[in-house]
Amino acid sequence: MSRRAVLRGDRVLGVDGHSDLLIEVVRRRLLGERAVISSQFLPRLREGGLHIAFLMVGGDFPLLAGDAPDSNIQACYAELMDAVCEEVSESSDELFLVLGARDLDREESDGRFGIVLHWEG
Repeated sequence: MSRRAVLRGDRVLGVDGHSDLLIEVVRRRLLGERAVISSQFLPRLREGGLHIAFLMVGGDFPLLAGDAPDSNIQACYAELMDAVCEEVSESSDELFLVLGARDLDREESDGRFGIVLHWEG
């Protein structure tokens, strides 16, 4: 796991710069679980001093290796992104989607955990 601390004024933000967490999140969602990030992972992420995680979309993700009902790569990417958006919606009091640099100020002001999508592969 890649971790990096970012200094913001007098505060340090813990950032996981490359997380494969989405693999387990999607697996659990396919089994019917909801709000997986906030219920299963967020307590440990916070305990580790993290405030933001970059979730990997693409690369060697199992849904892209033919395990999904639809092996169309664009459909798989869309499914992964949908899962993240649903997770954020289900736990909007604890999570938010980081879309730009200004969104980092949201983490500082309301304490929610930031999710950044990044593409690999």
